[in-house]
Amino acid sequence: MGKFFWGLIGIETRYVSFTPDSLAAVEMINAPPFFAEFAASIRHVDHEVGGSTLTYKLRFVAKPRCLRWLLHPIMLRLLRYETQKRLKALSDYLQRREWEAKTETARWVGDRWGQNGNIDSRDD
Repeated sequence: MGKFFWGLIGIETRYVSFTPDSLAAVEMINAPPFFAEFAASIRHVDHEVGGSTLTYKLRFVAKPRCLRWLLHPIMLRLLRYETQKRLKALSDYLQRREWEAKTETARWVGDRWGQNGNIDSRDD
């Protein structure tokens, strides 16, 4: 369950589409305050030269209907803020994992090289 509005409103979702490493799409299954509808998708594309792009799209409808004109701009701003925080956290996590993997590889390679630059012939 995702929470926003500082943890006060929880949106429960179910996957409507999922393709590992490239796409996840969800729709709301509960009835939290202020949301008549909610759906979102996140698409990931690797770049050949390194790096990648994440595209996040969302759609929501506020309730009650008579206050949509007021609620939509407020809710959109809060959803954008929450989404940016989560995507930043994801980016930081993935960068840490990449750095840890490179460090581990460097440590392994360093352990395998002997003093004279030859591969160490010890059995592991």
